Amino acid sequence: EREKEALVRAAELERIRDEDLERNRGVVYHATLRANLSLEGEARRIRRRADKVTLPHSAASELSAASKNGALFFELTAPGTKTHTHSSLLDFSAAEGTIGVPPEVLRCLGLSADGNTHTDIDVRYKPLRKGTFARVQPLTSQFRADIDDVKVLLEREMHLRTTLSVGDEIEVGEEKRHALRILELKPESAVSLIDTDLEVEVSPSVEEEEQVAHARAQAEAAAAAQAAAAQAAAAAAAMAEAEARRAIEEQIAATAAAETERRLRRSVAVAALPAPPASSSEGVVSVAIRCPDGQRLLCRFDRQTPLEALFLLVEAEWHEAEGSRLLPADFKLVSAFPRRALTRSQLTLEAVGLGSAQEVLLVELPSIDER
Repeated sequence: EREKEALVRAAELERIRDEDLERNRGVVYHATLRANLSLEGEARRIRRRADKVTLPHSAASELSAASKNGALFFELTAPGTKTHTHSSLLDFSAAEGTIGVPPEVLRCLGLSADGNTHTDIDVRYKPLRKGTFARVQPLTSQFRADIDDVKVLLEREMHLRTTLSVGDEIEVGEEKRHALRILELKPESAVSLIDTDLEVEVSPSVEEEEQVAHARAQAEAAAAAQAAAAQAAAAAAAMAEAEARRAIEEQIAATAAAETERRLRRSVAVAALPAPPASSSEGVVSVAIRCPDGQRLLCRFDRQTPLEALFLLVEAEWHEAEGSRLLPADFKLVSAFPRRALTRSQLTLEAVGLGSAQEVLLVELPSIDER
């Protein structure tokens, strides 16, 4: 497995070497060096000191032909994180196997700038084109409140550096320091700041973007909740409508069934109702039955006629008004004085006390609750 990894590493280095030979006009330098904190540029009071590194003297021979490409720039990569930035050369005064790195560059690599780094980093010679545009982003919203003249501040800070790389985080300001993240560069993702007029654009801060994103997320959540509530309300309304429609359909079906059942009972009653005796016959009872809607049903019966015949009379002769309640089968006949409720029976009229020459009864319908 280790041999395989070594072969892959060797193949990658060969690819990089071929690429650098073509791009760098025959100059190649690629080394892994131990990073040490260096304040040499500051000690020498060099103006563009923030990203100047020192290399070992052995690198000078490999880079002797690089002067034809202008200033010497390098791509620095932290192998563990693959984080990279760029720098320019201060001199060849570093100890062999090491590279002197300013604290600003160490921070861009995600390494400690307290002097105890001692981490190996990859160093690769890489000429840079002059930058024309940079878009930067403050990490905090306090940046705009603390900085009166952003342009002057950025110009001053850019004069402390020779390079910029997308992903770098640089600190600016004097009394109050603010971190700026490099979001975009032109013409490439790493540029030279030497002898160039760089246009700088400041984007909203990370905090502001997070606040906007949070507000957007809240608005989207509220909209989603509102949509869900509307959907639930629509579903509830649709269910209620369906239930109401079903109830109406059931009521229509029940009404139709009740009407059919009522017609059947009327037909049966008409067929079963006995013919009235002659008025001159003995033992004749003239019965008057008042219906709930005011109709009066008149008929003669023999005293020995079953009480059921009076119920058949109501079933056969009473025609309910359209839209009114249909006559139920369990209605009662009631005498007024004294009040007496009669139900269907095969007992004779005389046997139930209706043997007088004239009898008056009322149709009493059961209440809906009773049913």
